Amino acid sequence: MKDWKDEATRLWDTGLYTQRYISDKLGVPTSTLNDFLLKYAPPRNKKILIFDIETAPMEVYAWSLWDKYTGHDFIIQDWTVLTWSAKWLGSDGILNASVSPSDPRDDFDVCEALWQLLDTADYVVAHNGDKFDIKKMNTRFLMHGLPEPNVFKSIDTLKVAKRKFKFSSNRLDHIGTVLVDEKKIKHEGFSMWKKCLAGDADALKDMVKYNDQDVLLLEKVYLKLRGWDSLHPSLTVRDDTSEEILCPVCGSDEMVPTGRFAQTQTGIYATHRCGQCGKISKERRADKTAKQKEALVRPV
Repeated sequence: MKDWKDEATRLWDTGLYTQRYISDKLGVPTSTLNDFLLKYAPPRNKKILIFDIETAPMEVYAWSLWDKYTGHDFIIQDWTVLTWSAKWLGSDGILNASVSPSDPRDDFDVCEALWQLLDTADYVVAHNGDKFDIKKMNTRFLMHGLPEPNVFKSIDTLKVAKRKFKFSSNRLDHIGTVLVDEKKIKHEGFSMWKKCLAGDADALKDMVKYNDQDVLLLEKVYLKLRGWDSLHPSLTVRDDTSEEILCPVCGSDEMVPTGRFAQTQTGIYATHRCGQCGKISKERRADKTAKQKEALVRPV
């Protein structure tokens, strides 16, 4: 393709497509495309996906209600995905999907739809996502013959809560109540899951509403926690020659010098506090002269 570089730049700049997708579409080797994007294409803002899933329980044989162990050969029906909800950070709309009432155990379409989002995301935010949501979805992707989604980094709000704070409960419902005065939607309990598996269309709609509220609440909790997260990845993408100082966590230009410095083995770095999220960041290079200050800063 004669003008593949122009088309690659256009597709990349939309923020909607992965390098793998662009490479396949244009018929350009992935390594060639990657080298071009690193050198010539404009930087793309990082895409942050906030998501939550609801799963259907396993059906198993049991000798009594007090059995402490159920072997894998006791499984009648393995767990599946019922619904998921997601939104791009800062966007207005919520994306969601649910299984069909006619066959609530068939979750291929639901899983494939979420795979498309995860394959496009640079970062994903979930509460207990590292142990539950991400691993659960990886399991279903593998079982459905779907490949591993493109590389993304996880931001697990449960880990942030445990690492930095001592809430009375680390459940999303409690943290949401404490930080933003909002709670998860109340539901009827396990009977809603039973109705969903029985093909009750109204119950599935209620499950999606429950899922949607979880995502909306999670976004607000994440925005409260991120300025405290010492392990938060740097999301700011800027040209190395830019003199603008931006917050690496939220991208704000409201950066105020603290008058203090962070010292590491490689040098002494001036620090700044973000006026939006409150994050303290250090400059990328040692503070030798004003002319040498870099625009990009990293979380500390």
